[in-house]
Amino acid sequence: MIIHRGTEVIRTERLTLRRFTLDDAEAMFNNWAKDSEVTKYLTWDAHPNIDYTNWWLSRSMEKYKRSDFYYWAIELEGQVIGCIGGSAVGDNGFDIGYCIGREWWNRGVMTEAVSAITEFAFNKLYCDFVELSYILENRASARVAEKCGMIFIKEEKGGYTKHGIAYDLGYYRIERN
Repeated sequence: MIIHRGTEVIRTERLTLRRFTLDDAEAMFNNWAKDSEVTKYLTWDAHPNIDYTNWWLSRSMEKYKRSDFYYWAIELEGQVIGCIGGSAVGDNGFDIGYCIGREWWNRGVMTEAVSAITEFAFNKLYCDFVELSYILENRASARVAEKCGMIFIKEEKGGYTKHGIAYDLGYYRIERN
């Protein structure tokens, strides 16, 4: 059974994972949210303007009151460069989703963030497993999962539809033990 704690600050060697504030809107918009290449494989589209990003953050910040809401800003060297979140899967699992600005792709940042959230899920929430799903075309997400010790568990044909296009999904998982 998951023991919910909400979004807590997590520090790694290079990163601080923390709650968003409204002061993060400009960095969020400029570093990743407005970039359609970054959002190509996400459930949401690129933000059309900074006002939308402000609205998005305001809505998200209201949810921090809940102990079962997990949504972190990824901060590197004092700059917010991406986001990572999670949600419960049944009574004993945790599902991770994330994105990061293109400037920081292929630098090991997301692997470091996913590893930290996995450790948080196991050691603080007492989850039995952590998983992530991704659109199969997005090989970078598969590489992150593999670097974090996750094992490919299944493929789901047409598992996600965005703008009328059906995408195949892949699922990775790591067990507590």
